[in-house]
Amino acid sequence: MGTTKVQVYVYELTNGMARAMSRSLLGIEVEGVWHTGIVAYNQEYFFGSHGISSVLPGGVIGQPTEIVDIGETEIPIELFEEFLLELANDRFHGTKYHLLEHNCNNFSNEVAQFLTGNPIPAKIVNLPSEVMKTPFGQMIRPFIESMMGQVNGMGQFQPHQQPSTLLSAQAPILPQPSTIPQLSNILQPPSIPQPLTIPQPSIIPQPSAAGSIAQPSSSSTPATSTTHSKSDAAPSDSSHHDFDLD
Repeated sequence: MGTTKVQVYVYELTNGMARAMSRSLLGIEVEGVWHTGIVAYNQEYFFGSHGISSVLPGGVIGQPTEIVDIGETEIPIELFEEFLLELANDRFHGTKYHLLEHNCNNFSNEVAQFLTGNPIPAKIVNLPSEVMKTPFGQMIRPFIESMMGQVNGMGQFQPHQQPSTLLSAQAPILPQPSTIPQLSNILQPPSIPQPLTIPQPSIIPQPSAAGSIAQPSSSSTPATSTTHSKSDAAPSDSSHHDFDLD
């Protein structure tokens, strides 16, 4: 019986920003924010809100940041895909996806252990729990939970006629950066209200020679504007600044 090499394709999703900014934000150093897929049988298997899918290695979001050799397996592909079918119809259905507690890395870890008996690197699996222990993590958790409440399964595992193509070969559509709520909008302080403008006092008609108030005539020439001193002018709006954080 032949063997098949099993690898973990590791993708760092922040292009180094997590390492650069994590200590100032979290108080701990985070190497990266990870996405993983299991590569075996010349396919890359991964999990997301769409369910379980497979593509050619490196066909999800480009070339991996790191490739980890997990081991080799003697399990035939037919048995492996039966295992995936069970997962896809139960614990790894798309509707069961959760960014923090049940994500692509949990799937990769379970599949790696099924094929080889070896887990994927602990730094990847344990990252969400480590981040959520920090004050910043506790602050943003409600936002993440509310966001996950809006995620619906995009599909369900559907067997194809050929055993080697049991999984959908189409990669999921990843959200564009413009559609992701910016953290700066979450942390931005409330806007400072503009000061109210005090209205100018009304012009009081001058008394006539007889001591009575002269009534304006509809045919009379409009009164000339009265010049006010600087002390009578309405206060100008004070400038203010919004503070943005990213």
